Amino acid sequence: MVPVIIYWGSVILLAVWLVWNVLFSIKFLASGERGNLWGFMLLNIFALIFGILVQWAFADNGFMGLCQIVLVEILNGTFTSVNVLFVYS
Repeated sequence: MVPVIIYWGSVILLAVWLVWNVLFSIKFLASGERGNLWGFMLLNIFALIFGILVQWAFADNGFMGLCQIVLVEILNGTFTSVNVLFVYS
């Protein structure tokens, strides 16, 4: 269950970063502060590397399918850790 939390936490973190980045980029473009956009560019490169590493780490050995199945089970209210251990071990 911990890997699922780490994966979805990373996805949510990157989604929040995207919204934050777009809002502040619009603000800085409107006010003419171009230097801050260069700072966001550097941070976006780090975010891209982080996203690629997370995707690479969790996409190996079919983990993405497991994450999606667990998420569907959680949303349907049928998730138990015994199911995951029994079916995917």
